[in-house]
Amino acid sequence: MMADGKAKRLSFLALFGLGAPAFPMFALMMPLVVFIPAFYADNMGLGMATVGTIFLVARIFDAVTDPLAGSIMDKTQAVISRKGWVVIGAIPLFLATWQIFLTPGSKGAVEFTVWLLVLYAGWTLMSVGLYSWAGEAGSNYNERSRIMGAIQIANSLGTIGVLLLPVVLEISGDSENVAQTRIWVMGAFILIALPVVLLLAWFLAPNGQVAKKPGRVIPALKQALKNPAMLRLLAADFIVGCKAGIATALGIFFIEIVSDLPGRAGTLQLLSLVASLLAIPVFVRLSEHFEKHHVLVLNALAAAIAGAIALIAPVGTLWIVAMIYFLFGVANGSTQLLIRSIMADIVDEEYALSGNSNSGLYFSFLTTTLKLSLSIGVTASFWTAAALGFDPSLARLDDSAHWVIRTLLGVGPIVAVALLAAVMWRFPMRREDLSAAPADAAS
Repeated sequence: MMADGKAKRLSFLALFGLGAPAFPMFALMMPLVVFIPAFYADNMGLGMATVGTIFLVARIFDAVTDPLAGSIMDKTQAVISRKGWVVIGAIPLFLATWQIFLTPGSKGAVEFTVWLLVLYAGWTLMSVGLYSWAGEAGSNYNERSRIMGAIQIANSLGTIGVLLLPVVLEISGDSENVAQTRIWVMGAFILIALPVVLLLAWFLAPNGQVAKKPGRVIPALKQALKNPAMLRLLAADFIVGCKAGIATALGIFFIEIVSDLPGRAGTLQLLSLVASLLAIPVFVRLSEHFEKHHVLVLNALAAAIAGAIALIAPVGTLWIVAMIYFLFGVANGSTQLLIRSIMADIVDEEYALSGNSNSGLYFSFLTTTLKLSLSIGVTASFWTAAALGFDPSLARLDDSAHWVIRTLLGVGPIVAVALLAAVMWRFPMRREDLSAAPADAAS
């Protein structure tokens, strides 16, 4: 890990290996957010209030464990590599996926909660391990964008793959218990993919560089809080997460009720994922020619344009709503890869100047801010919509409150992009600053 712009680029196979673990990791997130809560609340009889509470507890646990996992990884990097932590995290993830998806049986609330916490713990170890490993494997400013782009492509492919399964199953119509079979098929898909991608990552991807000395947690936290680049990036990640949370929470209401396109939510969500996948190489290439923080703001403008169209989109016009979700997709995937690429630059600058590496801890900050902001975006949009009089059951019969969803979905991204531009346009870290870091350290 160094800031030498002439360092060797990773081969395609190395990029493929580094990105591979993201395929099942993010494939898991789709059913866990969309299908599992409804399945356990309805089909398993736990009830909506109980399942909602379980997921809230699990999310709080998940956010708290991220920095802990990152600091442990930094402390043990001389003994357990980042690659090793990805494999370790896959073990509880595999077991919990088996229990939650393939053997739901008669699980009560307590057992379901326990296995959900195990799943989140495994996912935290894998995600923090993967992103810190990827950050350390990148040798320069541009290379880190390529690596994060490879991870985001695997992310999108995994999500698209697991989303296609229930669509095919529902179209076939040959199952007496679609809900149960759908969960089983998605779980099996993830369990089959997990060991395959771990083997690919282990043998194809390079190791990250071990720091001369791992950073200490408390000094690292103080240093992060004093670092204007770090604070701006975490604020940007929080803004992006809130924007995504609002779009996710209100999407089905906007599509099926406000736009009067029943049964189209799944198709448009798939279109958004495809758009995200197609946009990744474009913004990776742009980041090689322009400052990443400027490209980040440019990328997010797609969401603001989508929001503006949502404010005036005529009811029942599928092609206009499809354009809205295509633009949302363009923004969603590339913002995440650019933010994580910039974090890798921050880690690299610290390593070049001091020899300390807090890669695990720093990347855990991003997973924490993203998880919290997504939750806040979902919760705030639901509370606001309810306070302004939107009720889904009534809104199907009376369009008087449709303006609430249209306004939140439209104005939210516009405000978020304006805030993102204010935070990131004058970001205090540029390409030439990173190139100068090794010389400063030597002097």
